Amino acid sequence: MFRGLMIIFSIAVMLLLLLAGSASYIPPSKSLIIAFLGLSFPVLWLLNLIWLIFLVIFRSKALLLSMIVVLVITSVKMSHFYTLPLKPEKEAYPYSLFNFNAFGMRSPFDESHIYTNQNTIHRFINDQKFTVACFQEYPMKGAKHAKFYEKLQHDIALPHISMSEYEPDQKSTHFILVTASQFPVKEEKVLTYLSLPFAMYSDVAFPEGIVRIFNVHLQSVKFTGERKLLMFDHDRGLRVIYQHFTGAFKKLRLAFLHRETQALMLAESINASPYPVIVSGDFNDTPASYAYHLIAGKLRDASSFNVIGFKRTFKYSLIPLQIDYICTSPNIRSSVYRTITSPVSDHYAISTKLKIEALE
Repeated sequence: MFRGLMIIFSIAVMLLLLLAGSASYIPPSKSLIIAFLGLSFPVLWLLNLIWLIFLVIFRSKALLLSMIVVLVITSVKMSHFYTLPLKPEKEAYPYSLFNFNAFGMRSPFDESHIYTNQNTIHRFINDQKFTVACFQEYPMKGAKHAKFYEKLQHDIALPHISMSEYEPDQKSTHFILVTASQFPVKEEKVLTYLSLPFAMYSDVAFPEGIVRIFNVHLQSVKFTGERKLLMFDHDRGLRVIYQHFTGAFKKLRLAFLHRETQALMLAESINASPYPVIVSGDFNDTPASYAYHLIAGKLRDASSFNVIGFKRTFKYSLIPLQIDYICTSPNIRSSVYRTITSPVSDHYAISTKLKIEALE
């Protein structure tokens, strides 16, 4: 009886891990179940590893061998979530890139003055002498109604600025994409989905040649109360927990489908680029997702081998959750990847040093 249950459980956890790993290759529109399983990939991988130790103790050789094979097959994908404590590359490359989903320069929970927050972030960028800064959800209003535009143009010591949208007479606050560069921008273009910007590229003229920098903000899940599920804040009773779960499921389902289309459009634009690319931004998805695989599959993830342990870019989750990335073409190397705390947003900022090798 016990051995039978052990076999069933072993097969179940291995199968679930393989299905979760397949989320990178199967579009959410084909299987939402697998897309949802992909969210649990690191948990399932660790569960299999723990169960492997159990199988060693009980000397179940056939199951043990099968589980080792499954863990080895999926270990490359797990390395996107957790990097072994190897010595990170710390070479001082000449350029640096800062990426931040600024969440409107505000905090989800605390009241704070947006202009003060802008001053803090802008000053940090200037002090660190970043070559490029990419923002998602940067607040913007028309010049007649707020100082957002003026601050962006004059406070950041990066003179060449691309914006996804700006109307001088607009009265409402918009959250936009902003790319600020030390070097001139030769061309720029905004990518839209359902008439809304979700990415833009700027062709930046580095001394080595032009690099196309994509600034990305894929479809957000738009968690509000559901955020408490990630924080394990369940002090309001089972009914509220149930409401959060059902609300989270509906929002995740819709976001998966939107991101699939956006990622396909973005991947097509990346593949069509005549220049090497840097893709920087908020993918709103994990490294086991279909969106990440489409966008970053042929690129270098700057966090790979430059981070020790689990990677985290979303603040308000007890489970380490990486949804922001900097990815580069093979001839653009990265080092000294950092996660940067800030007084605003629900994201951590990230940065990396860059070196552009010989361009064709």
